[in-house]
Amino acid sequence: MAGAEASGSAARRDGIPPRIVPILYFALAHAALLTALAVTAFRPGEASGFFYQPRMVALVHLVTLGWIGASILGSLYVIGPMALRTPMPSRRADGIVWLLYVIGFSGVASHFWINTYGGVGWAALLALGAVLHVGTRALLGIRSAPVQSAVKLCLFLANLNILLAGGFGILLAFDKAHPFLPARELGNVFAHAHLSAIGWVGMMVMGTGLRMLPMILPSAMPRTRRAVAGALVMEVGVVGLFIALLFGSLAAGIFSLFIAAGFGILLSQVGWMLRNRRPPPPGHPRPDLGVWHAVQALMYLVVALGLGLFLVFSPESELTYRLAPLYGVFGLLGFFGQLVVGVETRILPMFAAYYANRNACRAGPVIKPHQMPSRPLQWAVFLLWTAGIPLLAAGMSLSSASLVRSGASLLLLAASAMTLNTVLIFSHAFLRPVPETQAPGHLPSTPAAP
Repeated sequence: MAGAEASGSAARRDGIPPRIVPILYFALAHAALLTALAVTAFRPGEASGFFYQPRMVALVHLVTLGWIGASILGSLYVIGPMALRTPMPSRRADGIVWLLYVIGFSGVASHFWINTYGGVGWAALLALGAVLHVGTRALLGIRSAPVQSAVKLCLFLANLNILLAGGFGILLAFDKAHPFLPARELGNVFAHAHLSAIGWVGMMVMGTGLRMLPMILPSAMPRTRRAVAGALVMEVGVVGLFIALLFGSLAAGIFSLFIAAGFGILLSQVGWMLRNRRPPPPGHPRPDLGVWHAVQALMYLVVALGLGLFLVFSPESELTYRLAPLYGVFGLLGFFGQLVVGVETRILPMFAAYYANRNACRAGPVIKPHQMPSRPLQWAVFLLWTAGIPLLAAGMSLSSASLVRSGASLLLLAASAMTLNTVLIFSHAFLRPVPETQAPGHLPSTPAAP
């Protein structure tokens, strides 16, 4: 009997996100984003010239590895128990892995900044190891989870892609220090960038989106057969584009169409969700700015896909040089970045609610998730982000330092407001629980995903 009770207690603990580890990753993510935007705002010349130069690459990795990457890792600890039915209990190694990721990603960015590529390679090894540790934990946990097969497939492919992309990126770094690869430098860089962004981040978006978007909208859960097809089509496109860019093959255009088709299937599922909406949580503020961020992110996805297809089928010219920065900003900050903002708007209050409301099962919740963030700060984030993205993109496209400074400054204000809101939300995770004598009960179970 005692053994059964202990087993049940462990199961309840496994069904709740760990408290400290995800906060560490989200804190790191916000610090990286604030650093990248502050440098861009105060030194716009670093981001208003040719995109392939060391300090620009350093800023890009602050955004990709630092902000988006750390946000993904932190989110896995939260949405694993919440939405993927995957236990992610905190272990002693998790803190060490987080520290290795801090050293690794900051080493990558700082060594790019000082143009020391050997250091980039060694630091990237640490970052890649941390990513694979967290991703493998999620992958092993989700094998027996009662979620769609498409979600499991996307998570597996995302881990495979980041292993390939990270390993190839490390080779590129060591090649810069001691050349040994074929002399197709830009092609190699584009191959690494697309495999990382689309193969890892894009595949994670596709997989977790099947569970998170119905919770954010909210809506009914979409069917998975189409999602499996979308993931396979996307993977063919990602791997094919990677190889085509490596060898300068004209087949890059064909594989880009596969990627566009994969994202098209994702968009068709979002359309289905919008047609099958469910009532929002009682008392949830309207409009739902998290949904507005997500919708705007999907709009940027459509624009980025159009630009990407135009670029891959067009010969190099002054026009393509102008459009390439738009493609990069709209893809990274407009789509991936704004989707991160929208998802965090919903999942971080739900995460904090686990700890703010523990032991309050019968007395009523201490505070509801939508009551945790500051509504004015949410509006500031949305409006500043909406205005900052096109300004930054235009400045980089036109090589205008003043426009880059203006756009980066607006985004820096947005990121600052978002960080303040995140601190406010996380503070609720450290509230003292309702005493057991007032609310005898148990740890709240994971809310059922749609």
